[in-house]
Amino acid sequence: MTRVALASLIVFLGGIGATSANAQVAVAASSNSMNVCGEDIEIGALPKVVFGKFEGTGCIVNKVADDPDLFAIGKGGATIASVRFSHGLLATITREWATDIKSPEEFATAVVNALQEVQAQGSSQCVLSTLNQANPSFEARGSVIKCGRRMLVFSVIAESGREKFHIEETLGDKTWQKTSAK
Repeated sequence: MTRVALASLIVFLGGIGATSANAQVAVAASSNSMNVCGEDIEIGALPKVVFGKFEGTGCIVNKVADDPDLFAIGKGGATIASVRFSHGLLATITREWATDIKSPEEFATAVVNALQEVQAQGSSQCVLSTLNQANPSFEARGSVIKCGRRMLVFSVIAESGREKFHIEETLGDKTWQKTSAK
């Protein structure tokens, strides 16, 4: 992460306490659900209930090849989320927080929005870990915040002199290890 991104993030994080009441964050109805395409999707729901939520939203559900339980949710030609079923019930929801982050400042803002939503869900017992990987062609750095069944992954990948920013949120059981909304 560049120094500008880190400084921006620190400034934004410092303001959370003062601005969290006024935050423009779409919060799901419960800590057992996630907002995708403007709809609250509940863990444990039947496939027909989950897929029915997306009707009329402009979001499209597509089966992911070679995995009978994984479905990608797309809008405007981009995958924005995925859902995984286990034993006929929704087990995991993964969503992209932002698919077109272009600057460290946008990344910092998106990080704060994601953290504010987790805070609004009442998550307070969280574990933080960091990720670092480097080789001659790229460098990747990131953080994972896991709060109960909810996990946020923030990453910055530097490749060919450019930085790519990524934020992903997962809610559900341990099948999150197999789920990716790429």
